[in-house]
Amino acid sequence: MVDGGTREAVRQDLEQFWDDKLHKARDRYFRAAAEFHRQLLEHGGEHPQIDYAEVGVRRAEAVAFADYCRVLATFTELVAIGTLAGPERSAC
Repeated sequence: MVDGGTREAVRQDLEQFWDDKLHKARDRYFRAAAEFHRQLLEHGGEHPQIDYAEVGVRRAEAVAFADYCRVLATFTELVAIGTLAGPERSAC
């Protein structure tokens, strides 16, 4: 049986773990978005032909955003509700 103090310590450790993951995911997303927007500005925002390197940058931004959403939803659920979503649930 786990006492209340131990339970609270475990919860705090989980919150810290997911908070760290959230900050890392947000940073990855911001870097990917900045690179995508840099390339957009570099090309004047026009897309007469698709540049495959640009498509890869856009895909990286989308993947980073999806990961950020997933981690944010998990962290929010942990803090607000006190549970962790199962791996079968999608956050975004």
